Amino acid sequence: MSKNFYLGIDWGGSKIALALTDGSNAILWRTGGESGRVADYKDALKRLNNLIERGADCASENGGEIAAIGCAVAAQIRADDGYILGAPNLGLTDVPLADDLSRITGISTIIENDVNAAAFGEYGAAPDDGDPFLAVFVGTGVGGGLVINGELYRGAGGSAGEIGHIPVQPLGAVCGCGARGCVEAYAGGAAVGKRAKAALDFGRAEKLRETGYDEHLPNLSEIAKAAEAGDPDCTLILEEAEYALAAGLATAVNLLNPATVVLGGGVIEGYPAFADAVWRRAGAMMLPSAAMDMTMRKSVLWSDAAPIGAARLARRAL
Repeated sequence: MSKNFYLGIDWGGSKIALALTDGSNAILWRTGGESGRVADYKDALKRLNNLIERGADCASENGGEIAAIGCAVAAQIRADDGYILGAPNLGLTDVPLADDLSRITGISTIIENDVNAAAFGEYGAAPDDGDPFLAVFVGTGVGGGLVINGELYRGAGGSAGEIGHIPVQPLGAVCGCGARGCVEAYAGGAAVGKRAKAALDFGRAEKLRETGYDEHLPNLSEIAKAAEAGDPDCTLILEEAEYALAAGLATAVNLLNPATVVLGGGVIEGYPAFADAVWRRAGAMMLPSAAMDMTMRKSVLWSDAAPIGAARLARRAL
């Protein structure tokens, strides 16, 4: 009897990553690395189909076939039909991605927002995970996903979980969303890097310059090393990032009273001590009753969270 496998796709602006799973956390095959930015939609579909065919070959070699595809996309989507409303980092607007991939591959395909897919991937990845479940991912920006009663909670308009846009500094720094003082404007990887580069450009952050600065956008780990060396500018940037994310987390915990909170994303993976500092700060802001029995942990899937979550969602949709 043929085995059923499930293909998860993580389509972001910097990369396209695919993972073939048996519906669990185990990955039989993976590939990825090329840019996900789209110049021509038809060409992008062709590239995706070529990668999917490689996954199908692996499934066949393992005595089975791809039963369903889940595609996690950095985009605003209509959850009911997988229609991409907008994906500025990919160059996509108003395209029926789920229908097009299903038609081209002949395989049932679902589309999900990448952060939601990653949250669902993390959900249940550790044996002590409880529900309600909140996953927060700190990368270029800050995003979150909610699982309630075993299902993704998207909200009335599909934008639930936007923890990065909780305002924590009235009249603070301008966020990419246009508002001021958002968590993301202080704790997102891009915002942190831009603040450090601005300090360098003004002849400040000397300890950061001594680490070998070469015009790149500094990351949080580099900023933290300079702060540890006594750089006041980097110390302020790091402390404000910790405070902003802690305040956002405390707000979410006090509102939702989740059983589990997970911190993941590239910034946390690159500098795990950031998560520990944020937990300490957030704990002082949370209602004791809201945090009493809550489990807090770092990601266990890291960059595999989105493709694994997308594959799981595809399996459930059959």
